[in-house]
Amino acid sequence: MAVLYRDITGTINDAQGTALASGTLSALATTPIVDGTIFLAPKEVVVDITAGTFTLQLAAGAYYDFQVMGVDGEVYWSFQAPLTDESAGEISIAELYLISVAGDTIDPEMEFLTRWLSLTDTPESFVGQANRSVVVNNTEDALEFVPAVAGDEFLKLTNPLNGATLYGVTDNAAVPTATILSLSESAADFDGPVTLDSVQFDLSAGVSVGLGEMAWNDTDKTINLGVGVPTLQIGQEMMMRVHNNTGLDISNGAVVSISGVTNGRVNGVLGDANDRSSARGVVGLATEAIANGQEGMITTEGLVRDVNTVGYTPGDPVFLHASVPGTYQGAPPPFPPLSVVFIGVVVVADEFNGVIWVQVNAPSQLTELVDVSVGVPDTGELLVYNASTNVFENKVPSFTYGLSFDTYVPKATRGKVIHQHGGIEPILTGGAVSSGSPQAFTNGQSKVFIVVNAGSDVTGSLTITGDSVDRSTGIRTIGDTEVMAIDGLTTDGTTTDAAGNTVWTFTNAYISGKWWLNGCSFSTTDTDISDFDIYSVAFEQFGDQPNVVLEGVDISANPINSNAWVYGYLYSLIVPSGNVCNITVEAGGGLPASEITANRLYRMKRAELDVALDGTTDGAWAELHFGPFNQTYWEDINVKVWARITETLVLT
Repeated sequence: MAVLYRDITGTINDAQGTALASGTLSALATTPIVDGTIFLAPKEVVVDITAGTFTLQLAAGAYYDFQVMGVDGEVYWSFQAPLTDESAGEISIAELYLISVAGDTIDPEMEFLTRWLSLTDTPESFVGQANRSVVVNNTEDALEFVPAVAGDEFLKLTNPLNGATLYGVTDNAAVPTATILSLSESAADFDGPVTLDSVQFDLSAGVSVGLGEMAWNDTDKTINLGVGVPTLQIGQEMMMRVHNNTGLDISNGAVVSISGVTNGRVNGVLGDANDRSSARGVVGLATEAIANGQEGMITTEGLVRDVNTVGYTPGDPVFLHASVPGTYQGAPPPFPPLSVVFIGVVVVADEFNGVIWVQVNAPSQLTELVDVSVGVPDTGELLVYNASTNVFENKVPSFTYGLSFDTYVPKATRGKVIHQHGGIEPILTGGAVSSGSPQAFTNGQSKVFIVVNAGSDVTGSLTITGDSVDRSTGIRTIGDTEVMAIDGLTTDGTTTDAAGNTVWTFTNAYISGKWWLNGCSFSTTDTDISDFDIYSVAFEQFGDQPNVVLEGVDISANPINSNAWVYGYLYSLIVPSGNVCNITVEAGGGLPASEITANRLYRMKRAELDVALDGTTDGAWAELHFGPFNQTYWEDINVKVWARITETLVLT
């Protein structure tokens, strides 16, 4: 019988799992072929491998030692197998490998680990992929790796022939050429963390990444990290995950603000320039569509792609839209009081493939600055620094100026009282008034001042009837009336000084709001006052300015006789509310005759009084008493009362 020859087919890969570019396949018959009278001595057949393919024909019925060698002399694969003549047909090299294992001619585990995976000679590389097992593809006559098993945490290399498994970690489980960093026969050896000195990515791979995967992005020169639908460019982008509870879908590229929390995840809503809280909370642009009730990613800094930027020019700034929540607009930004939120800069202008560089800047309101304290702001107010609190405060702008009234009297005759810009004079003492019993009085041109001393019912009202005068215009009103509210007795603290001069002091007295002329009367229907005193009073109101501060009084005079004396008083009349008023001595004193030397200039001054007056109701006056009576002992008398007034500054 003739010797049968069989064709050996298949594909041979290198250690990286690709077709071996070049090399040799040798087949050495380790036993002679005997068939009847035919005897073929053992011999070695060597053929070239090009692009993983080869042409080999061997005599059947012998035991062969197969070996794959690269051009550099490295042995990639070797095994022993019998070539039988059962089919006398074509057989794949992969089938011969399985025959060798089934025949137990070699250690299948060692063959798998040391030859096919080359882990003994070159433990830094392997043919395969993480979490994949080796199987024989009979159709292609090749060894392949099945898809990864979900849930495997590290490299797991399994020999499908006997179930032997080798565990390890690599520098990139998704790339066939990854470097094996560590190997073990036990998975328990990898329960703890793995320390790496460095990780080298394939800079030219250009692969897309899925959730939890990483790869080099050669365009942006960084690492891409798969975080779901979007991809994060590490170091060049910042993202955050939000929950959409708006009731609407959030589209890719929408301006998103944060508002509240749902199940531990911040809520994302559409930014609104008309809502200060919403505008202040803008964090970025949605980098994927987020359905209502779902979670998604927001780019807080970095590139957002596939947005509509038609009509823009690269470099244009974009701002939170003035009227459409969740959208953006170009310059100019919205006008105050709408919130101005800078979103970023257009990088690519396109209707569908536009790109925006996001870097949100939501400027603070003036009232949000740490060194500004604003209550309720009002028109025309300014910020004024308060050194005691170290903050700026809103104040009504104002200016302050000084004002004074003064008098020069050449001589004081007859010892009479000199009233400086007003004074008080008794009109009636011990008067009474009740329902049906009015009380008439006669004054000059002044306000009417009443001191209630006693009565059976001193809570009610008094009606003044007479002729009034407008002090500003001089217009008189004949038969005018004014109602004065009375709510209690007056405290009369009036005294006399060492020279017997009257010093006025009243608390809870009552004063008319109008200025009255001669011939007035009090009447009532609900009050019974058995004892009251009526005075006429006039005072300086400093041009009816509301903010007046009485600062001081200055009196100077020259006595021409050593028997002379002088006493002076500065009074304030303050109306705290309604018709109630108080008269107080703010400064006073004098010089008795025992302290006077003739023909010497004397000066009495009181300063820093700081008495606040409302010039629309309050006022002040000075009274000077010179003596002795009926003697002209004082000359060159000067009296000055000064104040400061603060007025509102109106800016237009």
